[in-house]
Amino acid sequence: MNIIEINIGGHKYKISCKPGEENHLLQLSEDLNQRYAHFKAGLGDKASHELLLIITALNLEDESKKQQEQLSNQENDKEKISLIDNKIGAIIEKLEAI
Repeated sequence: MNIIEINIGGHKYKISCKPGEENHLLQLSEDLNQRYAHFKAGLGDKASHELLLIITALNLEDESKKQQEQLSNQENDKEKISLIDNKIGAIIEKLEAI
């Protein structure tokens, strides 16, 4: 395991990772820090560091759930299209048999 240092909201954290994951985790932490900064800009000193982390995490969870729902809806749409395609194919076969 390797140890890297990340910075979120001006607070530094040391976390362990597998060899080769360092750059990926650093990029993720930079993205998280940008999201954190967005909420901090909106709330200023009204929220503690911990609360801002929670707000950021909840926002990320909400986005994740929305993306999962979109993927699920796309899969449902694909299934519906496939069923319609099969029905159209069956109708075409019946028409050709006439």
